[in-house]
Amino acid sequence: MNLYHYTTIEALQSMIERSELWLSERNCMNDVYDENYIKDIVKNILNPNASPLFAGSFFDIGFISDKPQYVFSTTTDKDAAHQWLNYGNKNPICIEFDKEKLVDYFTEYSKSEYNEGMHIYEDDYFSSLVVYNADEVVKKAKLFISVYKEQLLKEFDNITSAPSDQYKTAKMEFHKFYSCVKQNNFYAENEYRFLIYSKRKPHFRTRENTLVSYLKVHLKETKLPITGIIISPYTDDESYKNTLNKFLRKYDYINVSLFLSELHLRR
Repeated sequence: MNLYHYTTIEALQSMIERSELWLSERNCMNDVYDENYIKDIVKNILNPNASPLFAGSFFDIGFISDKPQYVFSTTTDKDAAHQWLNYGNKNPICIEFDKEKLVDYFTEYSKSEYNEGMHIYEDDYFSSLVVYNADEVVKKAKLFISVYKEQLLKEFDNITSAPSDQYKTAKMEFHKFYSCVKQNNFYAENEYRFLIYSKRKPHFRTRENTLVSYLKVHLKETKLPITGIIISPYTDDESYKNTLNKFLRKYDYINVSLFLSELHLRR
């Protein structure tokens, strides 16, 4: 299976030359309500009158990670008009990734320990299709919360023991779900999301007159798992394709297929 990442030609150039992917912090994404949407749903499920033990303190007791969340967004849609339109004035390009190899790429990176200050950390990493349907979101949230409550109560009975595997699994499963939920109005994106919880020191860049924090993901001696590139439907210039092919060969991406979009759009 392949996944697709629509971006600019400038971003593609940076990816190839540096051999790295950039993951934006979740609260810096275009959907400013992304994280608050699922938070509000969880708060509504945790009715304070019905469950005073968990409501209010639920997020504080470790259900939600204290590590910043960094996102790399892809889609299952290849050469889709609505995706191109988002980049209509930005020299767009569509990068095709091998899904399984991209999963392995992020997994390997997240397992590398790092030292920030006096502590040694390891990242938490998840990848999943994004859930958009509101009824399904609520249904799954209730299920994960119920499972977590059950395991948490068992932990209270063994407060001096190390956290059980069942408790850690329940917590992680909710993290994954919590990380991959969006409002239904975004359903056309068909997003497959890669998300890393990390305390690594972030980098910063500007976007539309604001600062965005992001994580650089780089593996030494490992090529990015790019299998193809689809060239903008705003151009059918063969010389553009030829120049891009020379660029890829310079950095030894010799097995990357190049395609002109099957669409024809006006700017």
